[in-house]
Amino acid sequence: MNNTLSIYFDFIRFVAALMVVHSHILTSGLIPLDLSIFEYGREAVIIFFVLSGYVISYTTKIKNTNLKDYFVARASRIYSVALPVILLAFIFGFFGAYFVPEAFSDFYQINKPQIYIPFHLLFLGEVASFYEKPFLITPYWSLSYEVWYYVIFAIGFFCQGWKKIVLLVLLFLFLGFRLTLLFPIWYSGVLLYKLNQHLKLKRSLAWFLFILSLSLFVFFKSSGAIESLRHYTVSHWPDSLGALASADRVLSDYIFCLLICINFASVNGINFNLSSKIKGLIRGLSSYTFTLYLSHMLIIEMYIRLTKHSFTTSWAPLIFTLVSIAIFTFLLG
Repeated sequence: MNNTLSIYFDFIRFVAALMVVHSHILTSGLIPLDLSIFEYGREAVIIFFVLSGYVISYTTKIKNTNLKDYFVARASRIYSVALPVILLAFIFGFFGAYFVPEAFSDFYQINKPQIYIPFHLLFLGEVASFYEKPFLITPYWSLSYEVWYYVIFAIGFFCQGWKKIVLLVLLFLFLGFRLTLLFPIWYSGVLLYKLNQHLKLKRSLAWFLFILSLSLFVFFKSSGAIESLRHYTVSHWPDSLGALASADRVLSDYIFCLLICINFASVNGINFNLSSKIKGLIRGLSSYTFTLYLSHMLIIEMYIRLTKHSFTTSWAPLIFTLVSIAIFTFLLG
């Protein structure tokens, strides 16, 4: 991975986290304008999936070359954020339900924390027919995909022969159709890493593909095709298999995945010539990406529930929420 691609990955993952925050602020009614055309939350998750597959493939080959190191690296990265955020969500929910019960009436998980906390820490919320997210943490759903993709990758990378085949078949049967449908998106990052080892693009072609991929990304998002594809997928999906739920945009997800892969591949032939200060700023901000992504909904949800917020023309709720998210992310990060 060359320096330009490394910096670009740091930049794009922080931008993707901001896209998710922006999406949830929009849907929460905190922005006194209709900016739904700029809502890119789902697309940001697809960026994270492709990026994750690429980076995991790279780090496993370069650094975490045995199963123990791989497990420690992945577990420490995930649980260092997921564990405190889940505990905080239950703590916030507990006090909220105690002092303002009418605003937290949907917090049924509080009755069985001994079941729901381990359940979420094992990332079972999207497995098979489950469709369960931790209270106050909407973005957590994607971890219930990504963490299991880590397991799939580990089996494929570290196991051999019939043992690998049997374990993969059993695991996919256990995970169910939703995780199976979106796995090619995550795995495209792995394939892209392998391709980039041999891909040599001329700078002019790289810039052309870079601009083209971004343009098509925005065009496809604004074209209205996403909802059409979503409706087509849901209407043709067999009811006997269960609801698609979080995988109902799988067709448009594949299209965005392709554009993201083209974009990432093009960067390999570009040199952005950034100063060391800008690179340092990008790397510093990107280190808070996972924390920002997972924790921002705690602030948004608590503000809305405690203030009984509804749509207004004032910018004060937005400013207060954004400042609170920034402080909370910094302290937690």
